[in-house]
Amino acid sequence: MRVAVTLLFACSLAVFGSSALAQPPAGTPDGGPGATPAAKDTSGVLPRWMDGAVEVGVGWMASPQSVKDRYSAGMDIAVELQALAAPALRFGAKAEYHDTPSNNDGFVATSNGIVGFDTFGDGKMFDLVGTVSVRPWRQLWLEGSAGYGHFDSGFGDVSFIDGVTGESYAPPGKIGWGPVAGAGARYEFQPNRRDRMYVGAGWRRMERDDVTLQYGLIRVGYRFR
Repeated sequence: MRVAVTLLFACSLAVFGSSALAQPPAGTPDGGPGATPAAKDTSGVLPRWMDGAVEVGVGWMASPQSVKDRYSAGMDIAVELQALAAPALRFGAKAEYHDTPSNNDGFVATSNGIVGFDTFGDGKMFDLVGTVSVRPWRQLWLEGSAGYGHFDSGFGDVSFIDGVTGESYAPPGKIGWGPVAGAGARYEFQPNRRDRMYVGAGWRRMERDDVTLQYGLIRVGYRFR
C-alpha cells in the first residue's frame, strides 16, 4: 500500500511539473495580458518593400563605328534601389558608370594622313536612370530604363587640322550631356539561402548633339536589404 501511494505521488509530481514547464513565463510574448511585444526585426538596412543591388561587369562601345574604333571594352558598374510594387513588378533608380579605355589601334583618316588616338585619355560615361522591371517567367526579369547622362570622350576640346585643306576636324562624340534610354534582361538565383544574385545583359543609347552613342554591357549583380 505504501509503495502504491508513493508511486501515485511521484506520478502526480511529474504531471504537475510538465504542465508548469509547458506554460510560458510571465511577461513572455504569448499574446496574453502583460505580454512583452515581439522585438522589431532590424537586421535589414532598407525597408521591407525595398531592396538594393550592386552590379559589376564589362561594357563596350557598340556604335557608331567612328567612335567604337577609339575604345576597347572596359569596366562597368552600377548601384540601384528598387521598390517592390508587386511580386513580378519593380520600380527603381540606378546610377551607372561605363569605362571605355583608349584603344591604341584607333585612328581617324584625313586627306593629310593618319592621326592616332593612343595619346588621348579614356572615355567615360555616367548616367542616372529610372527603371521598370517585370518578371514574365520564373526568375527571368526584363528591364527598361530612361534618364540622363554625361559622356567624356577623353579628347577634351581638341580638333585636328587638315594640312591640305586647312579645315578643322572634330572627332564625333566629345564631352557633353544627353538623354539616355536602355533595355536589358537578367536571371536571378540564390547560391545559398541568404544571398541573392543575378547575371544580365543590357544596352544603352545616348543622344548627343553630333552623334548617337550605343553601348553594350554584361554584369553580375548582388541584391541586399
